[in-house]
Amino acid sequence: MFMSKISNSFFMRFIMRAIILFAVAKSISLVLFWYLPKEGVTQNSNKNYVAMYQKVDFKTMLQSAKKGSIAGIKSIDSRAGKGITIAHLILKAIYATQKKGFVVVAKKTNPLQTSIVALGEQYEGFTLNSILKQSAIFYKNNEEYVLELEAANPNKQRVIKGEKNGDTQHVDKVDVSKEDLSFYTKNPEEIWKEISIAELKEGEEIRGFEVKDVKKGSKFESLGLKKGDVIVKVNNVVLKSYKDAIDIYQNVGDISGIALIVLRDNQEVELVYEVN
Repeated sequence: MFMSKISNSFFMRFIMRAIILFAVAKSISLVLFWYLPKEGVTQNSNKNYVAMYQKVDFKTMLQSAKKGSIAGIKSIDSRAGKGITIAHLILKAIYATQKKGFVVVAKKTNPLQTSIVALGEQYEGFTLNSILKQSAIFYKNNEEYVLELEAANPNKQRVIKGEKNGDTQHVDKVDVSKEDLSFYTKNPEEIWKEISIAELKEGEEIRGFEVKDVKKGSKFESLGLKKGDVIVKVNNVVLKSYKDAIDIYQNVGDISGIALIVLRDNQEVELVYEVN
């Protein structure tokens, strides 16, 4: 009986303490619920961006940048130098009368690549307007340009051959008639009666065509060709095969001027003619 009372007394004290603790906890939670904000708490995360690892070779970068700069300069230079100016041209020979004339011009980069330009014709955008004693006047974009005759070169002769004529200003008249050209074109056997020509080879390649003999008093002698001359170019066409010579021969009736470059005594000689 006594033990039962003790047990009941202990149990009642435990219950009372538990009720008190629960009441205190509830009161505290009510106070916190009243004063604390109703929204939840959001965590602010600090995002750290880490760059991807990449190996950098600064030596290679500098070399690439240098190459790029050089390439850029070259491209600008090539564009700037693309246009041909009068300073790039050479006036190699002049033929002029009171009514007509032509000049022989070339580029300084390739002085052997000559062209015959008649009055009113264009060369690299320059129009030949007039011919003087030692120069030629060209026009381009409404501007006048004077091209002086090339200074004499002891290693290169320039021969403009033909009959003299009173209206020639400063050189012997160059005169090849269309009738003569037509005659020899239709009768090629007549050519070989006046001149003998054979190929001249260096190894397997044709160097040019050598004049073996020229008949005295013939048309070809009056043109200035001599025995031993090696014809290497006709009107800018380098003679490296029979086909080159035949192509020129077949189109000879359509040309207004003839420019021959021959080797004579190991020197280049230029023979220039006008077809009338």
